[in-house]
Amino acid sequence: MKKFGLLLFPLIAVGCNTTDSAKSEHVYPQKYVDLTAEDGQHLLEKYWILATRKDPALPPAAARESLAGCTGVTFLINSKGRADGYKITNSYPEGMFDRHVLAALARWRYKPAEGNPDKTPVLTSVSISFTPEKAGNANEAAQRCENLSNR
Repeated sequence: MKKFGLLLFPLIAVGCNTTDSAKSEHVYPQKYVDLTAEDGQHLLEKYWILATRKDPALPPAAARESLAGCTGVTFLINSKGRADGYKITNSYPEGMFDRHVLAALARWRYKPAEGNPDKTPVLTSVSISFTPEKAGNANEAAQRCENLSNR
């Protein structure tokens, strides 16, 4: 019985340790403006102006299968005008386009608007839709992504 207890304790300790590290989330700076509310999105241009935008490529699997879909992301525009931290808020089909959207978002650059000389970070959202020609799931994708707008 003692041997069983000695073997079980390290497994529990390791299990607790891996659970904690898997839950790590990005920590935003203490001072930022939250523009994620529906009525706040139009205020983004008062803080930051999109200077460089690289659209995401259609994932090869989506092209092969002629799949339409979308990904919504909430992210912070940091004081350097770069996307910093993210949370996927909507994804259809789940996970299909996420990696490509995040890779494109990492290349976007913002410049501060005149009204933002302190380069105040903002939390904002963007939604990107993919609609290849003759997509087999176009109707379902339109329904699942209708609340998102392609910006």
